Amino acid sequence: MSLLVIFILVAALLGVLSLTVLAVLARKGLLARGEPNPDPGPERICPRCGAPLAGDSYYCPACGRPATLLCPRCQRPLDDETLSCQSCGLPAGPGSTAERREP
Repeated sequence: MSLLVIFILVAALLGVLSLTVLAVLARKGLLARGEPNPDPGPERICPRCGAPLAGDSYYCPACGRPATLLCPRCQRPLDDETLSCQSCGLPAGPGSTAERREP
């Protein structure tokens, strides 16, 4: 066989193989179809080092420090946006004594 015929057969075989792989990926839903990605929500940032935090992680992957703010008086978790503890009313804004720990 000539080199040109071999080249054409290999190219055709690779084309069929790639189309088969694409069809399998599309059937399993692993192929993007041009739809926008859903909003992952607000990004959380480590208060100690500023590294991004995964969804509901308790510890920062960069510095290893706890990422959940606890009230120093009642030890209940504090929301990052609140200015005071929802349980006991202790101020939790900037300059407070609240610490970040595992809930």
